[in-house]
Amino acid sequence: MRPVVFCSVAALACAGCGGDIGASSGGGGGEAPATSASSTGGAGGSSSSFVDAGSSHDAGGEGGGTPADGGPPIDAGEDAGPVVPCGCFEGPGTYCADAAWARALAEGCALPKAESQAGNLLSCHGDVWRANTTCEGACDGGGSAADACTDVGYQLPWQCGADKLCTAVNAESWHHQAGSVTEFAFDFSFAIDTKVRAMRGGVVVVARFDTQPGDPCYGGCDEAPDVCLAKCGDKANVLTVRHDDGTVAQYLHLNAAAPAIAAKVRVEQGEFLARSGNTGWSTGPHLHVMVMKKGCKAGTCQSIPMRFHAIGMPAKGAKYTSENCP
Repeated sequence: MRPVVFCSVAALACAGCGGDIGASSGGGGGEAPATSASSTGGAGGSSSSFVDAGSSHDAGGEGGGTPADGGPPIDAGEDAGPVVPCGCFEGPGTYCADAAWARALAEGCALPKAESQAGNLLSCHGDVWRANTTCEGACDGGGSAADACTDVGYQLPWQCGADKLCTAVNAESWHHQAGSVTEFAFDFSFAIDTKVRAMRGGVVVVARFDTQPGDPCYGGCDEAPDVCLAKCGDKANVLTVRHDDGTVAQYLHLNAAAPAIAAKVRVEQGEFLARSGNTGWSTGPHLHVMVMKKGCKAGTCQSIPMRFHAIGMPAKGAKYTSENCP
């Protein structure tokens, strides 16, 4: 048996935004090993690619040279400064655009236009820059690869006072892949039937629990990738919650919904949403969570950068104690 990897993968198209999950209309949810834009070179001053979050990996969607949040395009036009593109300054991560632009000027390399991106949160992976999020409030950080919007802090999605292990982070090799719809997802180790709690209040959009005990994919899939994709790629039980600012949280690989949880029901931060599981293309019990672009109406849409209250960006292999208290 292969080593356990706490993740699932499915063939997805960005949805909600443009349609339901390409191969996932029945089971809703999953993670796609989407191909990211190609790039060459290394750190700052190297050759890099400039892409927008809608044109290279938003398969269902807007495209047309604008980022996923509908903002202006990233480009390296004639007024963007030096002709040499910047690499990821401190490595892969997220950067406040205004701070990143200042650093680009200091280091003599090019970034997206500062005047159109000030206040936005950019991501950089493999020296590919994207405008992923327009902060509702301020963008916090000085261009250090761990910048984030200051207006939102998500609580960890489990019981207050309990500890969980982070098993997968953003832009991992074959899951949460850079450039894919799941780029900004996190996985946490959850025992079967652990209570999953709302990271933030909102209204349930999707509550899809078609995979039930006795079904082939209720206990995950640990066969060859092509077999798992065909058999379980669209079978992960999924629940999504739309927040007051329009962004949508996804909770994936669930076993069962909590009593009274259904589409259009209002939930509060910390509320019991569902019980965790191992449904769909998953090789071990865990919870996959991510925050998706505004307006998502389906099980999976383009993920956007997020951070958690008190801990910021989780690190793979680290344990965290939830403060998701009543």
